[in-house]
Amino acid sequence: MPEMFSTGTPTSVTYNPGGTTPGLTGGGGSLTTTPWTPPMTPAPQVLGTSTGGSSAPVQQTQQTSGPSAPDELQVQLDAIFNPVFSALEGQENTLQQNYAPVEGQIQAQGALSQESLLNQKTQGMGELGTQEKAAGTRKEDALTSATRLYNELQRGGQQRFGGASSAGEAYQTLTAVEQQRRQGSIYGAYETAMQQVGQYKANLQDKYATAVKEVNLQVQQSIADAQAQFRDALQQIRNAKAQAQSDKATASMNALQELRNRIYTVNLQALQFTQQLALNHEATLAQVKQYEDRARQDITGAQQTTTAFGGQAQTLANATKYGISAPQASPTLAQTGQITPTRRYDELGNPIA
Repeated sequence: MPEMFSTGTPTSVTYNPGGTTPGLTGGGGSLTTTPWTPPMTPAPQVLGTSTGGSSAPVQQTQQTSGPSAPDELQVQLDAIFNPVFSALEGQENTLQQNYAPVEGQIQAQGALSQESLLNQKTQGMGELGTQEKAAGTRKEDALTSATRLYNELQRGGQQRFGGASSAGEAYQTLTAVEQQRRQGSIYGAYETAMQQVGQYKANLQDKYATAVKEVNLQVQQSIADAQAQFRDALQQIRNAKAQAQSDKATASMNALQELRNRIYTVNLQALQFTQQLALNHEATLAQVKQYEDRARQDITGAQQTTTAFGGQAQTLANATKYGISAPQASPTLAQTGQITPTRRYDELGNPIA
């Protein structure tokens, strides 16, 4: 009997009863074998697995094009935060450019103020010098007038009293005393005027020195205020940069955390699907085993049926030949026109032609 079952490839055994003697020539029954295909359980599509016609998952390599997920995340974050960083960098550059000439401008303004003060001082000194000259001129004029008056009085006294008389001597004495008094008054007035001019000069010098100190202090204070404002503005920009960096880092961490959660979820689903495929594979192998056992039973039963039927046929032939245990046949009535052929058999019971 030909090989009906192979353990290498699962097969499906089908028995089609077509007569009373299956497996024998002339009977209507047959045993056929066809490749067995295990039933497939629908499953969700999981990246990296294939659920085609095989009973076990097939790992596939995903072909991707373009950047990976972290690279795409970095590109998106750069697209969001790079304009912010660029704007802050531009503000910082603008601030530095605007501040660069500030100190020089303040110092130039201070120098201009000092120059103005110096001009005012020079002008004041010039005016005081003019007053000094005027005081000297007035002194000389007063002395000249007093001398001229004294000379006139001397001439008038000589003409009136004579030079040798006592009255003339007394008049000359009084005239000389008056001349000295007038000269003393003139010198006193001149000294007073010169003292006032000197006082004015000292006051002007003090005011100039004080004004120069105030200008220097204002220049230093203005520079300090400008530096403080520059540092504050620069610190604000740097704080904004740091905040943007922190926001970018936070967004990156959150996105990576979400991506990791998604990957974990996908991997978990893939693991569950793989486990389910393994369970299905085990169940499929169990079904294949059941089909194999059933096929063996069907084939064994068919062989036993064929052997038993052949033995019965051989016993019947022997019994007919030797007349042992011959079955009792019912009498057959001969019909008119029927011809009964005469057959001969050999020792094994086979008919002889």
